[in-house]
Amino acid sequence: NLSSVSINPSTVRGGVSSTGTVTLSGPAPAGGATVILSSNNTSFARVSGQVVVPQGATSATFVINTSRTTTNRVVTITASRDGVTRTADITVTR
Repeated sequence: NLSSVSINPSTVRGGVSSTGTVTLSGPAPAGGATVILSSNNTSFARVSGQVVVPQGATSATFVINTSRTTTNRVVTITASRDGVTRTADITVTR
């Protein structure tokens, strides 16, 4: 099952990318484990639609691309797999 999603750094200036990590509670099965990704504000933080945890691995990383902003924005990144959803926030600063 999907255990967590984390973001490092969790605060970035707009226009700077960050890295997200999805972690499973156990090794991914044969063929890997697909985790669906989304952002609640794609104007300021964007993710690819999915990331695959390779077979036998417990985690995978993905890029979060941000845009310049005139005010600080908190954007929630959601990861989902098999009905399990986990979230993490990224703060995009001016």
